[in-house]
Amino acid sequence: MSVNEVDGVVVEDAGWEVDPGDEPGKAVLATVGRHLKIWREAKGLSAAEFGDLTGYGEDMIRKLERGDRIPRPEFLDKADEVLGANGLIAEMKQDTSEIRYPKPIRDLAKLEGKAVEF
Repeated sequence: MSVNEVDGVVVEDAGWEVDPGDEPGKAVLATVGRHLKIWREAKGLSAAEFGDLTGYGEDMIRKLERGDRIPRPEFLDKADEVLGANGLIAEMKQDTSEIRYPKPIRDLAKLEGKAVEF
């Protein structure tokens, strides 16, 4: 977990902000969040209990489950461990890794990849 201190107050940071104009990214995050919630509820955990077990607050868990925040890879690893998902949640790191960069940057990276192929 990344923790920052701002004006003497500890602030957790389990994820990155979502680019408001990134519709494909939002769809991926909605799916990841839905899966996190399904796994959490299947284990009979409240958002607060899941937060305690992963080291994050209930509010951050709810933001991640709603797709309002991009989960950090460390969070997905910890969630996988806590929920006993046998790698199924940790595997979503690949799906979320690109979304943390704005869509124009991702598009440029794809173009660069094609150029390298040629």
